[in-house]
Amino acid sequence: MDDPKISILVPAYNCSKYIEQCLSSILSQTYSNFEILISDDGSSDNTRAIIDSIDDKRIRRFHSDQNLGKNSICNSLFEYSKGEFISVHDADDFSHPK
Repeated sequence: MDDPKISILVPAYNCSKYIEQCLSSILSQTYSNFEILISDDGSSDNTRAIIDSIDDKRIRRFHSDQNLGKNSICNSLFEYSKGEFISVHDADDFSHPK
């Protein structure tokens, strides 16, 4: 297990102010064996459009038309994860590159 895959779950709701920086900070990590599973949870702002505008093969998108709540979204994303380790990253969090 020298290079385990990590699944990063990102539930997103009305976070258009932060989501681009959040995803950029994850994508800029020095460790690269990860996938991002992100879901817009029925936002009323342009969160979904921002998520969909970021082109990176490590991002897997799942969207909800209604607000289901963080726990429901995380549970749904968990079902699709392929990593050996799981991390939940809030949509307004930023990660240090290392």
